[in-house]
Amino acid sequence: MKRNFSQAVIPLLSVIGLFILSSHSHSRPYPDQVGICYAYKAETKVRMEVCIISIGWGAGAHYAVLHWPEKHVTNIRMDTNCPDRERLPDGFCSYFLDDKPAERYRRNVFGSIAAMDDEDPDNMTCFRVTRTGNSLCYRINKATGGGAPVIDNGNSAATD
Repeated sequence: MKRNFSQAVIPLLSVIGLFILSSHSHSRPYPDQVGICYAYKAETKVRMEVCIISIGWGAGAHYAVLHWPEKHVTNIRMDTNCPDRERLPDGFCSYFLDDKPAERYRRNVFGSIAAMDDEDPDNMTCFRVTRTGNSLCYRINKATGGGAPVIDNGNSAATD
């Protein structure tokens, strides 16, 4: 049986097209950055340490991992996969701190809660566990550059 040109090219183009489409579904890590991480129990600061912040995005979420001293790890996830009508003003759908539902807020350089629309570059990004009121905040060291979202994995005393 003899194949004509279109019978040979169409399957090849289909395979190439699927390869191109599948290459866009991987996660995108950014370089790790040095920062300061804070843990709050309600409104009381209980921990402040230098940490390594790993950030990135994948299918349906942005994430951040805070690497505390002694190999302690905290994960933060900011979901982006929801209907437009359910999106929050910042474009995300929901937040999770160590897989616990959370809310995002900001603190200023003095540790006081700041308005979300206060774009002062010295403000910290914070995530508060809805059930407990405990939260984690981080500030990326400006000398290392960047300023992207951070996510927590549940191993933090502040999320319990």
